[in-house]
Amino acid sequence: MTILIIIVLLVVFITGLLIIPVHLVVDTENNNYFVRLYGCFKAWIQIEEELTLRWRILFFHFTINPPHKILEPDMIPPDQAFQQLEKLLKYYGPEVISWRYDPLVFYKQGDQIESNHNIRVFKQYIKFASGLRLRHCTISIAFLYSKVLKRALRQENLQFFTLQTDMRNKLLIEMTDVAAQYGIQLYSCSNNALLEIPGIRQGHCINGSLLNRLGSHHVSENSQPTRPDCGCTFAVDIGDYVNTACKYHCLYCYARK
Repeated sequence: MTILIIIVLLVVFITGLLIIPVHLVVDTENNNYFVRLYGCFKAWIQIEEELTLRWRILFFHFTINPPHKILEPDMIPPDQAFQQLEKLLKYYGPEVISWRYDPLVFYKQGDQIESNHNIRVFKQYIKFASGLRLRHCTISIAFLYSKVLKRALRQENLQFFTLQTDMRNKLLIEMTDVAAQYGIQLYSCSNNALLEIPGIRQGHCINGSLLNRLGSHHVSENSQPTRPDCGCTFAVDIGDYVNTACKYHCLYCYARK
């Protein structure tokens, strides 16, 4: 197992897969790891196709949002993302893949309210994900850190803002109704306010309980939140948000300078 972990980490660093930190979940005997990666998985899929290693210690969180050149200028197009998602499902199965439609971002340009959320696109994505046998979708509202607000000041005529509660809840109810139609459960990420909406459950990006159901080695189920409302269990980061900062330059993101 140690050799396998070394191979995984070498692939991560050599191929540039470490666009943001990788999280390792160590078992109670410190001899097994569960590796979680998220981002664009093109390089990882290429390695998988060439070596056919079929690592079973992986869990993927794959963010696929409606395309938005202001908020996500360098993100791959959704059609490419869903092609990658299909390949990951082929190699690993839906049990170890979580599709993320997050964060929802709201901003003003002049008097006009804008967002990366589009209910029509969301319904298309939900329908496609359901056809792939995915049953889990993580959503969140962007957390407006001070550096995110300062970054927005460098944009012409753009101001992030927090949606009013009634408007937010109306939007979330619409999303839960769509998800329920296709048998997909919505989970929140570090947003307990979303739990006010029936049909949204607390999410756990690192979920020790789930990993124990999936694997044969016990990992910690102890809570280890990384920020307010975080539901994660114990894990160890490899990398950081400075030297291995995400290179996709999303305007709202905390994982970049």
